[in-house]
Amino acid sequence: MNMNVNMNTNTSSTGVIIRDFEAQPRVVIATKIHGPPHIPQLKQSLCLLMAAYNNHHGLHYDIVVFTTVPVAQIDEMHLKEIVHPAHLTIETDEKTLSQHIDGLNPEQKRYLYERCNSTYDEPLYWGTRACEVGGGACMPLAYTWQSEFRAKHIWKHAALAKYKYMLWYDSDAMSTRVWEQDPVAVMIRNDLAMFFAHFPQGKTKGQEVQEKIKQAYNDTVSLRMKNGRLFKDDNNCNAVSQIHGFFHITNLDFYRSPENLRWYDILIGDNKFSRKWDDQLSVTVPAAMRAANRSWEMGANGVKLDVWHNGELDGQRKWKGGGYLKWWKKEAEVTFPEGFGSCQSLVTNPGR
Repeated sequence: MNMNVNMNTNTSSTGVIIRDFEAQPRVVIATKIHGPPHIPQLKQSLCLLMAAYNNHHGLHYDIVVFTTVPVAQIDEMHLKEIVHPAHLTIETDEKTLSQHIDGLNPEQKRYLYERCNSTYDEPLYWGTRACEVGGGACMPLAYTWQSEFRAKHIWKHAALAKYKYMLWYDSDAMSTRVWEQDPVAVMIRNDLAMFFAHFPQGKTKGQEVQEKIKQAYNDTVSLRMKNGRLFKDDNNCNAVSQIHGFFHITNLDFYRSPENLRWYDILIGDNKFSRKWDDQLSVTVPAAMRAANRSWEMGANGVKLDVWHNGELDGQRKWKGGGYLKWWKKEAEVTFPEGFGSCQSLVTNPGR
């Protein structure tokens, strides 16, 4: 554990008292889904999060759900009931897929159809897979758009304008117990730019990424972690290791700085609907270039919350007994009675 972390006192670096589990101003919880098919998973995730943190400790932080496809009014009402008395809003994307495609210039459109192995007389759908040139996974347009949204567009979204801190929580993240530590309080008390559950999660290699970083920050970068903090390693710029994107807290004022906003534009460039430049790389590089000493991993700094995602707790400890439903049936009633009591009827997603 990083012994410099301000865990044993409530006093921040500015002398302000920041107590665990006291609601702090200008904090929002955010997530994104594609649309109606993901509503059951979202209900499960938010119910468990409320039982573990936001309602259990009486914080009631606002929640913003971004969605690409509109959701039914009845589902919106149910989501609001699940998180009550926290305030929930649903923000639907302004453009449909057709409008996105119509807004592309001729070269962008030609490139997109080529990656989708389609001709102009064939319609594209959110489920259409686009392959990366030169290799890599072929991903649905729905997934690539969500990645682009989180990498670039979210930082200027009007729904987040009044907030300073964003707790990002993927809709397939599932709490497994009441949180005994308050990551938001630790974040604010230590004046962090980024507080993340896990590092590293993948890496981006090649000269092109370094050229983009050079254009944005007049430098190149490689990363490792030292004493629970990001460490900019100037001696090795072959690849950029990335912060895991499923659960982190960001200082929005930092990420909305003009320099960082320019980085998101440079990162995405004209490459629409691509998984090549994703949200993990988007949030990692500003932290590395301008706030490495203020960008900390939760677990390495003593904050272990056991959030389930893709079969791992906090992105790094594997539960070997199967998916989330198997864990739920075996352990939830004892380990997480608060969630078991309030979320039993909503826990239907098996996880991975």
